[in-house]
Amino acid sequence: MKKDQTSLVDTAYEMIKSKILSLDYMPGQVISDFKLHNELDMSRTPIKQALMQLKSDGLIIERGGRGYEVRRITEEDIIDLFDAREGIECTALKIALKKGIPLKIMNDLLYLNQCVTAANNEKDYEKVFDYDSELHVKLIGSSNNKRLIEYYNMILLQLRRMRLLTYFQKTLPGEAVKEHALIFSAISNNEEEKALNILSAHILDTKNHYVEILRNSIKTDADFMVLKYLIGNNLRIESAN
Repeated sequence: MKKDQTSLVDTAYEMIKSKILSLDYMPGQVISDFKLHNELDMSRTPIKQALMQLKSDGLIIERGGRGYEVRRITEEDIIDLFDAREGIECTALKIALKKGIPLKIMNDLLYLNQCVTAANNEKDYEKVFDYDSELHVKLIGSSNNKRLIEYYNMILLQLRRMRLLTYFQKTLPGEAVKEHALIFSAISNNEEEKALNILSAHILDTKNHYVEILRNSIKTDADFMVLKYLIGNNLRIESAN
C-alpha cells in the first residue's frame, strides 16, 4: 500500500472510531462506505479498508454484504469481555510477581492512580478512562509477556466503549482508586495471593456493575441517546434501582 493511501486509511479509521466511541454512531446504527464517503468527504477505498480494521477490532459487524452495523453493547458482550480481561490481567500479574515488579513501575502505577483521582475530582471522565486504562496496561506490561499484552490490546477498544456506562453511576472511579491502592499495597507487602484476589474481584465487580447498569438504564437502542447526552454534557447520574 502506498504511503499516502496508508495515511488516508489511518485518517478514516481514526475518524470513524472516534465517532463510534463518542456515540456519534450509535450501537445498532447501520453504516456503509457509501454513506461515509459523503459524510467524511473521502474516497470509498480507504473507508472500506478502515471498516475492515474496525470489524477486526470488534467495534462493527458485517451485515451480509449490506454494509456494517455498529456493534451493540450487550450483557453477553460485557460478561465475555470482562471475563477475558480478568483472565489476562491476573495471569499477567502472576507472571510479573514471579519476576518481581521494579520499583519504577510501582511508582508509575501509584502516580497513575493519583491521576485517576485527580481526573475524577475534576469530573473529567475521559481522562479518568485514559489514566485508568494506562494503569492497567502498565500492570499487564510488567509481565513482559508479549502475547498477553497483544491479547489485552485486542479488547481494549471494546472495553473502552463499555466504560461509557460509567456515566450512569458516579461512584465507580472512586471505588476503583481504592481497589487499585489495595492491590499495590499487597504487592508491596509481598502478599501475592492477596494481590491476585483483589485484582480478580476488582475486575469481576466492575463487570457486575456494568451488567446492572445495562439492565436498569438501557432497555432499547434509543436509550443510548440518554448516554450520549450525559457524555456530551459531561454528566453522570445514578442508575435506577
